[in-house]
Amino acid sequence: MLHHQAPPNGHTFTSLFKAASTSHSLASLSCSPLHAQALKRGILTDSFVQTSLLGLNGDMGSALFLFDRMIEKDVVSWTSVMNGFIRGKQFAKAFWVFEKMIEFSVKPSEATYVNALSCCANLEKQGGFYQGRQIHGYIFRNEGFMTVFMGTALIDFYGKRGHLEFAFRVFNQMLDREVCTWNAMISSLACNGREKEALDLFETMKEDGMCPNEVTFVAVLTACARTKRVELGLQFFQSMWCQYGIVPIMEHYGCMVDLLGRAGLLTQATEFV
Repeated sequence: MLHHQAPPNGHTFTSLFKAASTSHSLASLSCSPLHAQALKRGILTDSFVQTSLLGLNGDMGSALFLFDRMIEKDVVSWTSVMNGFIRGKQFAKAFWVFEKMIEFSVKPSEATYVNALSCCANLEKQGGFYQGRQIHGYIFRNEGFMTVFMGTALIDFYGKRGHLEFAFRVFNQMLDREVCTWNAMISSLACNGREKEALDLFETMKEDGMCPNEVTFVAVLTACARTKRVELGLQFFQSMWCQYGIVPIMEHYGCMVDLLGRAGLLTQATEFV
């Protein structure tokens, strides 16, 4: 593009920043040169370019420096800063950004709610549960309806915190459920000692006409491993490719090794490695 003397504009740099942010190594190498080019060409004042650069910046200190100097901070820029902290597993700081966003009367988007609930699910302290409950209440009071992704994020949050009664309540109240919603509920059951219910819900999912995916089978195989149901686990593993055309990945093989190991079948487990 530069070779043909076609000057880049804001859309060019927005696309470049987004493309570079898909890889941590690529972001590290390209962040400073792209930032310098945008600054040199006077494009860095564009709010869309600034927000895209926030998502690229692996150094959250630099990202916050840029964010603080943005004249217009919209929901996308706030959420981009949250994403940066979440990628660095700094969940407390990410949630702090969410609280500041509410304090400044910026209305959260669906992506903001999903990120905030992810923070609460991963916070080590018990306070994460109460913060997540506050977000649930905020959604109930301020949103007209519960979207699929918001509901799924709530189920995942409650499941990871071990409060299955709340997870089931959200699941049963949802009018629309996608495969990710079923996955979240099945996984929550499988990881909280209710493996039989997880397997029963998997059957209900199929009866409801929903096609399982790779994530579904990780949850189902986890349930089989924890209950040492070797034959059923092998059936599920074989059905992935034969029935659903899903190629097993490392997580599925790990589940099978765990299943066979728990059952004392160490020779068979070795064959899966």
